[in-house]
Amino acid sequence: MKIAGKIEKTAIVDIVCDICGVSTKTEFGDFEFAELSACWGYSTAKDGEYHEICLCEPCYDQVLVYIESLGGKAVNKKY
Repeated sequence: MKIAGKIEKTAIVDIVCDICGVSTKTEFGDFEFAELSACWGYSTAKDGEYHEICLCEPCYDQVLVYIESLGGKAVNKKY
């Protein structure tokens, strides 16, 4: 037997870049963004903190250039 009823549902309606504030929603209704996250453990000054940053493609490119200027490397993997 199927029982129908109303339920309240929360959905993501937009994801904006945390640097420039631009929406990452595409013309097809999906989102194209990079996510930078960090989960800090016991032996850090940020114990228990979780940081999450969403980036549009142009801001991601700028962050990547900055990381590489510090000597960091990003691995480009095809999926």
